Amino acid sequence: MTAVSPRRQRVPRLLGARLASFYERAGRGGARCLGTPEREGSVSIVGAVSPPGGDFSDPVTSATLGIVQVFWGLDKKLAQRKHFPSVNWLISYSRYLRALEPHYERAHPELPALRDRARRILQEEEELAEIVQLVGKEEELAEMVQLMGKVGLGFMGFMGSGMRDMGCEIWDMGLGSGILQEEEELAEMVQLVGKASLAEGDKVTLEVAKLLKDDFLQQNGYSAYDRFCPFYKTVGMLQNLVTFYDLARAAVEGAGPEEQRVTWASIREGLGDILYRLSAMKFKDPLKDGEQRILASYAQLQEEMVAAFRNLGD
Repeated sequence: MTAVSPRRQRVPRLLGARLASFYERAGRGGARCLGTPEREGSVSIVGAVSPPGGDFSDPVTSATLGIVQVFWGLDKKLAQRKHFPSVNWLISYSRYLRALEPHYERAHPELPALRDRARRILQEEEELAEIVQLVGKEEELAEMVQLMGKVGLGFMGFMGSGMRDMGCEIWDMGLGSGILQEEEELAEMVQLVGKASLAEGDKVTLEVAKLLKDDFLQQNGYSAYDRFCPFYKTVGMLQNLVTFYDLARAAVEGAGPEEQRVTWASIREGLGDILYRLSAMKFKDPLKDGEQRILASYAQLQEEMVAAFRNLGD
C-alpha cells in the first residue's frame, strides 16, 4: 500500500460516446435468431443507473439521460411506503409518445387525452400536498398538539421544582426539549392551511389523486388480477376515474344556495358504493373475466355513476 491520498475517480473523456455505442445496439433487427426458418428479433436495453446521493448531475447519469428515450425515475419514498412499482410519475417520461400516436389512434384513441388528464390531476395533488403537507385531519392534529402541550407544561413544572438539577440533566439529554420542540412544530402545522380548509374542488383533486395512486398506478405482480394489465383494462379504469373527477368537480363547483351546495363530504356519503367499486376495478382478472365482461362492468359502473351524481344534484 502506498501513502497516496484517495482521489476522485476521473470520468473518461469519451464517456458519452461509449454509452451511446452501447445503447445503439438496441432496436429492431439487432438480433438474428438461431435455427430455421431465418428470423430477426429485437433487442431491448433497460439500463439501471444509481447516482451517488441521488445526484442527477452525476456524469454517468446525465450522459445516460441524454441518450435514452425513456426514463423511469425510482422513488425512495414510494418504496418506503410499499408502493410498487416505485416509479415517480412526475419525473418519469417517454419520448416515444408521438411515435406511438398512430397505434393509439387505431386501438384506443381516447388514451392520450385520459393520460394527460390523469397526469394533471397528480401534478395538482402534488402542489396541494406541499401546501397542506398532508398532515391529516385538523381535529386529530389538534388533539396531538394538546397532548404534547400538556406533557410539555408538566415537564416545565418538573423543571421548576426542587428536582431542578435532575431536570437539567434530562434537558441536556434532549428528552424534554424534544417534546416541546415537537409540540411547537405540530402547532405550526395546525396554523397552516389544513386539509379541512381547502376548497371543495381541491378536496376532490386530493381524493381522486389518491385513487389514481393507490388503485391505478400501484400494482401487485404476485396477484392473478394485477400481474399484467391489458390496454383495454387500463383505458377502462382511467376513463371511469377521470369521469368521476369531472362529475365531482362539476357538482361541488355548481352554483346554488349555500345550504343546497354539494360538498365532498356529501359525495363521499352518498356515493360510497361508487367509490368502493372504483377502487375495486383493478380486481378484474383479464384471464378469468375476459375483455367483454370487464368492459361491460366498467360501462355499467359509469352509467350508475352519472345517474348517482344526477340524483345527488336533485
